[in-house]
Amino acid sequence: MGYSEQRIEQFLRRVDRTFPIPISEKVELCEFASKLFAKATICCAYDGEEICSMVAGYTEKTIDNIAYVSLVATRADAQGKGLATRLLEEFISICKTMGLRGVHLYTDTRNKGAVALY
Repeated sequence: MGYSEQRIEQFLRRVDRTFPIPISEKVELCEFASKLFAKATICCAYDGEEICSMVAGYTEKTIDNIAYVSLVATRADAQGKGLATRLLEEFISICKTMGLRGVHLYTDTRNKGAVALY
């Protein structure tokens, strides 16, 4: 089990419309998947072969030694199981191990689940 650029893109297509502003209205999903695969630190949970939850962020060449979380998403059918919490904790642990001094992210105030999580 693992992630690939194709699996990341499939996941992005499944979660795209779960955000107040769909990801696809901001970026091309195939390009975003390619960028995440090539440059991000990615933590995933799986349902069989498919990604069901993901935290992805940038931990290399950071500004002020602070990581940036670019994506926290869970498929609708996998929500409520604590997957995003576990993956965010895993991501933060990686950042600590790397000696980063913090983690930064943005969210939309309409995204009540994200606001509660953070």
